[in-house]
Amino acid sequence: MSHRKSYSEVERNKKIWKKNVIDFKKSTMVRGPIPLAQIPLMDRTRMPLKKDIIGRFKHMAPDIKSRKDKLKKISKELLWTEQLCFCGLNKVKLL
Repeated sequence: MSHRKSYSEVERNKKIWKKNVIDFKKSTMVRGPIPLAQIPLMDRTRMPLKKDIIGRFKHMAPDIKSRKDKLKKISKELLWTEQLCFCGLNKVKLL
């Protein structure tokens, strides 16, 4: 019993696989360029967008090599507990 595939079957499978593979360059062109964010996220007055967080991640690439350390630093920057004060919410009556 032979389980080998013929040349024509291999070529046909190769064409199907090539047709279904997504080209990464096309997906980045749809997303557009993301500017580097040099300012830390905690120094902003507004909530950062996804592109701001990705830009900050890309800006830290030369300084911090490991992905884990970059994510730790970004998560610390995103914690706004010290900056946001929800003390006045108790006095506001919701209708």
